[in-house]
Amino acid sequence: YSVERRPQSGWLPVYSEFKAGGTQQVTLVRGIRGDIQRLVADLGEFIPPARISTTAAGTKVSIVGDYRRAIKDWLTERAF
Repeated sequence: YSVERRPQSGWLPVYSEFKAGGTQQVTLVRGIRGDIQRLVADLGEFIPPARISTTAAGTKVSIVGDYRRAIKDWLTERAF
């Protein structure tokens, strides 16, 4: 799998959203190419797997909670 950086800025596509009337924070990882289930398994090493879900199209991962900084650091360590 790969996570493609944004073409204009070069930033990793990791974002935060607020759900449930602003009371629940969700971290989103977009721009995923390849085996999304392998990415989910790798993220499950430091994020509780029950908090991780994918879209039906298989291009986005949602994580309940604020994991934006941890995921960006993790992706950067792996040269994405």
